[in-house]
Amino acid sequence: MKRNIIYKTALTADDETGKISGYASTYNNPDLSGDVMLPGCYDAVLNKIKSSGVMPVMFFSHDHWSVPCGTWDEINSDEKGLYVSGRINRDLESGKEIYSALKFGSMSGLSVGFSFSPEGVEDNDAGGYDFKAIDDLMEISICAMPCNQSARIDAVKSLDVESITDYKTAERYLRDAGSFSREQAKTFISCLKSVFAHERDVQEHKKAEKEIIDLIHSFTKR
Repeated sequence: MKRNIIYKTALTADDETGKISGYASTYNNPDLSGDVMLPGCYDAVLNKIKSSGVMPVMFFSHDHWSVPCGTWDEINSDEKGLYVSGRINRDLESGKEIYSALKFGSMSGLSVGFSFSPEGVEDNDAGGYDFKAIDDLMEISICAMPCNQSARIDAVKSLDVESITDYKTAERYLRDAGSFSREQAKTFISCLKSVFAHERDVQEHKKAEKEIIDLIHSFTKR
């Protein structure tokens, strides 16, 4: 059996990287259909994800026929619920629209799409199900109209270019905001260092480092 349960969460989104995070599901919190996810209901699925390395798909509003709008990178269960973080693909037109809506604040819901067996649920007094265990978590969708008011994207993070103060933070910026791989970022910084290699003393070294940082800053203003 399949089920889609929609939650309001406080999704957060990162201006530079498209990263989002929030609770995809909260425990002991009835949604508008009366369904309740009980603590531990995702344990078996999380173990399966950990062993297989295959994450749930990121869709918009359970549109399984569309191209996924991003990827989920992390998923964990804590005392509150199922916490996820991922990245929206802003190279897609749909990704740009979704991210813009999240940043604007007009949308922040999350919805889980999963399968379950009859033995994993019980009827509850609210007219819905109490989910003790689910069989598979196929996808987690971003949505506009959540049933459960507690599941929302809670972080739309911002990576400030002004945070670049040295070679190490410059390398991190290139990886996170510039979509460089770790090796590419290191190579880029190494090449720039070599340009200023003749400047040996401390004062000139600091000057060279500042020139590299200013160069990266200039990239973001184009």
